[in-house]
Amino acid sequence: MGVGAAGLRERVQAKVVAPGVALIIVGVLGMLMTLISLVLAFLPPPPIDPDTPEWIAEIRRGSHGLAAVIIQMAFLVANGLIIAGGIMMTRFSSWGLALTAAILAMLNFGNCCCVLGLPIGIWATVVLSSEDVKAAFQAGSRTGYYPPGGGSYPPEGPQQPTPPYGR
Repeated sequence: MGVGAAGLRERVQAKVVAPGVALIIVGVLGMLMTLISLVLAFLPPPPIDPDTPEWIAEIRRGSHGLAAVIIQMAFLVANGLIIAGGIMMTRFSSWGLALTAAILAMLNFGNCCCVLGLPIGIWATVVLSSEDVKAAFQAGSRTGYYPPGGGSYPPEGPQQPTPPYGR
């Protein structure tokens, strides 16, 4: 990776960081709401008013018990992947995980997180589909390190080993 790859990353960084941070926020909000639902799933269901429509009563009954715990655990994993993908997106580290996070954010219908996740997931997917963003991720995957101020890493040319303790 030379100066061109670092310059490419700097050019697209403004496009990539905002949806990456938005994915992290959606994942954290989803994680918090899922943790609350998980705790509630362990509790016995509250009494249901007999005047409640049957479909609402079924939803309330279904939000407690083993099946609800398993579903909430799956949403915990999904939200964890959304957070991890958002972090990787801001670091230009893993295009595939970032895209997976964007798709999961769009599909994350637990606790109505899709209200935020759908537009943010679409935004992140559009940004990640851009050719210059793909090129920046590909350039970043060669070394995984971007030196401050550009330049290349590892340094080009032969390097002399540094003696221990500055001798």
